[in-house]
Amino acid sequence: MERMRKAAKALFFAVFLVGTLASGAIATELGGGAYPNGAEDFMAGAVPPPGTYFLNYATWYSADRFNDDADRIEKFERDAVADVVRLLHVTEKKMLGASWGMHVFIPFADVDVEVPSFGVDESRSGLGDIIIDPIILGWHFSKNLHAVAALDIYVPAGKYGKDHLANPGRNYWTFEPVVGATYLTDGGTEVSAKLMYDFNTENTDTRYTSGNELHMDYTV
Repeated sequence: MERMRKAAKALFFAVFLVGTLASGAIATELGGGAYPNGAEDFMAGAVPPPGTYFLNYATWYSADRFNDDADRIEKFERDAVADVVRLLHVTEKKMLGASWGMHVFIPFADVDVEVPSFGVDESRSGLGDIIIDPIILGWHFSKNLHAVAALDIYVPAGKYGKDHLANPGRNYWTFEPVVGATYLTDGGTEVSAKLMYDFNTENTDTRYTSGNELHMDYTV
């Protein structure tokens, strides 16, 4: 039974990889990315005044279909619930005219994956991949216009197993340059955007290197 289960997982991986490579693109391994898109919204391009801040993010992701250009699996369910602790420190020091800050994200996730046609039903929870950034630069050009630049580093500290589909971690490093801006009118109208570009390294367990990613969060 265990051999059949592993064979089913191997087939699932093969279907995904063949469909991905056939489409002519090097996609991210098993889809998705290191960053949970949509996590930032209001004031995404502004850092707070000097001080130490504690933030907490609660996220939920759900998918009920797995498909690409070549293959489609209708009976597929993936649910992920995560609580992410963020510690942000903004110093009194200036660098290039900007406030200098730093932060760390520590995520805890519960991931469930079910593919009945392949006999896969998994649930795993634990520490996810940690994000660190020792240099965050925040500019306050006026009371209305703000900007930020940073380099977030995703450390593969999360729980991962190459024979599992439900993994809180991704088992590879990601280096993510970030630029953001916020414009806030005196009347309270806001336009914010956070632009990110991910450089992914190789997953040493699967020998797969995910493609680079350009993505953005925005709020109006």
